[in-house]
Amino acid sequence: MKILNTSKNTIYIEELDLYLPFTNEPQILETDFLKRSKSLRNAIIQGILEVVEYNPNERIEASVVYLHKNHSQKKE
Repeated sequence: MKILNTSKNTIYIEELDLYLPFTNEPQILETDFLKRSKSLRNAIIQGILEVVEYNPNERIEASVVYLHKNHSQKKE
């Protein structure tokens, strides 16, 4: 999965001891990170991290993208 940090700040995911700096370049995340970190999944669902590319055949990636779309529709 490729993500883009749109928060304009560095994000720290404590569960993974992972820093996601604000850059204009997408970063590649392992699917295992999504499985292990609820904080990371919530950041994607809330739109803090934008999904640039994902594998629709990976169940966890597809479900996080689906939840993000539902979450953003409820805001409107």
